[in-house]
Amino acid sequence: MSSEIQAKFNDYQRRYPLYNRDAIVDLMVEDGVISLEVAKRIKANESLFLIENSFQINKQNDDFSITEALGGSFSKVKEPKKETPKTQFNQEIEKTFQSDIQGDCWLLSDINAMSQSKWGKEAIKKSIIPDSEGGVTIHFKGSPLPQKNFHITAEDIQNAKNSGRYSTGDDDMLALELATEQVIKKLAKSGNYQRISDFDKIIGYESYLTGIYLDRKSNETLHISTLITGVDRTHVDFTACDDNNKPLLEKEKTLLYLSKNQKDNATVCTFSGIKDMFGIRDDNDQVHGFHAYAIKEISYGKEVVVIDPYHTDKEIKLPWKKFVEDVESLYISSQNEDTKKQVENYALSENYELKYQQHLNMLADARENTLKELEELKNKQKLRDNEFKLEDCLNNSSWELLDIENGFAYNGILSTMKSIDKDIVLQVLDMKPNLIEKLDKYQSGLGSGNRKKALISPIIDALVEKAKESNVQADKIDTFKKNCYKELDAIFYTDEKVIISEVEKIRKLIELQSKP
Repeated sequence: MSSEIQAKFNDYQRRYPLYNRDAIVDLMVEDGVISLEVAKRIKANESLFLIENSFQINKQNDDFSITEALGGSFSKVKEPKKETPKTQFNQEIEKTFQSDIQGDCWLLSDINAMSQSKWGKEAIKKSIIPDSEGGVTIHFKGSPLPQKNFHITAEDIQNAKNSGRYSTGDDDMLALELATEQVIKKLAKSGNYQRISDFDKIIGYESYLTGIYLDRKSNETLHISTLITGVDRTHVDFTACDDNNKPLLEKEKTLLYLSKNQKDNATVCTFSGIKDMFGIRDDNDQVHGFHAYAIKEISYGKEVVVIDPYHTDKEIKLPWKKFVEDVESLYISSQNEDTKKQVENYALSENYELKYQQHLNMLADARENTLKELEELKNKQKLRDNEFKLEDCLNNSSWELLDIENGFAYNGILSTMKSIDKDIVLQVLDMKPNLIEKLDKYQSGLGSGNRKKALISPIIDALVEKAKESNVQADKIDTFKKNCYKELDAIFYTDEKVIISEVEKIRKLIELQSKP
C-alpha cells in the first residue's frame, strides 16, 4: 500500500518492532503524526488506504486535506493558496506594443484598424467573453475549424507576459493573439494550411504568429479580422499592376473610396519594400517596408494617419503625396460582403472622376518621381553587382600565374577569364595593362592555338556585347570580331598585336557612343 498514512505506520513499525499495532498508533498520536480521529479508525480495523482516500475525495476544499489527516505538525501547516494572476478585460483595444521578437504586425494592425470604427469595436467586443476566473473565451465567428470558441486562462495570459514573445499593454489584445495562435496550431496540424513566412529562423524559436497562413485548397490567407467577423478581407496590391499609369490610378481610386466610407471599413497598409531592400529609404522616414500599419484616418488629398503596432499610442501623419508614392498594399476589412465589388467599381462614379482631375498634375509628378526612383535603384544595384564581380575577378590568385610562361595552372586562369563579361571587361582591361600580351605569352608555341583562343576569346566576346549595348554600328562590331578571331583561329601563329590594336579601336568606339 502506497498511502502516506501507511508509509508513516510502516516507519514506526520498523523503529518499534516490539510494539503491537494499537501501541504504535497511540505513539503516532503522541508524536503528532496522525490525528486522534484517524487513530480511532485504524483501531477499528478500517483500511489505511480507505481512510486516506476518504480525506482526498470526500473533502474537496482548501481547509481540509490529507495533511490534516496526518495530524500534529502536518495538520497545522496549510499549503499556501495559489493566487490567480490578475487580468483586466474590458472588451476594448487600448494602447499596445508589439514584441520585438514576434513578427505578428499583420495581426495587431488588423485589430488596431478595426478598433478605429464603431462596427469594428462592436465586433471585437462580441468576440471577447471574460469569465469569473480571470480568463476569457475568444469567439471566432469566422474560424475555419469546427471549433469557434477558444479559452484563454489567466495563467495563459501571465505566461505569455513572462515569455516576452507577445504584445504588451492590453490583455484583450494579448488574448486575441493567443487565441489566434491556437487556431493556427490546429490548422497547421491538419495539413490544410501552410505558412507563408519562415520568420522562425530569424527569431530563433517556433512561432505560429510570424506569418499569415495560406489555405492549400482555396489559396486564401488567414486574417484575424476574418476570424472575428466571418467576412473575407479585400486586398489591393499596387505592385501587381500592368501598365505605368495603373498603380497611381488604383491608389487614388481606392483611397477616395476609403475616405468616403471610413466608418464602414478598417484598413491595413504596407509600404514599398524596394526602398528598404536597396537601402535608399531616408533614415528619418517614419515608416518602412515589410511591416503592417493600421490606417486611422484618410483626409483625401491632404494626409493619411497611420498607427505602428510597435507603439500604438503615437500617430504617424504622412503627407498625401508621400503616402500615395510609398504605399504598396491595402487590406480592407468590413462587415459588408460587397466591399470588394464596391472598391473595384468606384472608379466609374462621377464623383471620383471629378476628384481625380483635381489631382492629375500631382499624380503626374508622383509617377515621374516613382519611375526615376526605380531607375536609380536599378542602376545602383547594377553598379553594386558589377563591383562585386570585378572585385572577385581581380582578387583571383590566377592573375599572379600569368608571368609564368610554362602554362602552369591553365584551368585556373581559364576560369578567371570566363568570368569576364560586358559589365566589367573595360575595367579589367584598365586595371590589367598588357593583359592580352601576357595571355599570348602564357600559351605560346606550336599546337597551343586552341588553348590560347580559349583564354583571349572571352575578352573579345565581352567587348562585342558591350559594343552592342553602347549602340556601336553593327558593321564595325562585325569587323572587330572578324579580325580578332582570324588571328585566334590561326593554326601556327597568332599576332597578338593585331588583337591589341582591334581592342583599342572598339574601346574608343564604345567610349564615343557612351558620351552624352
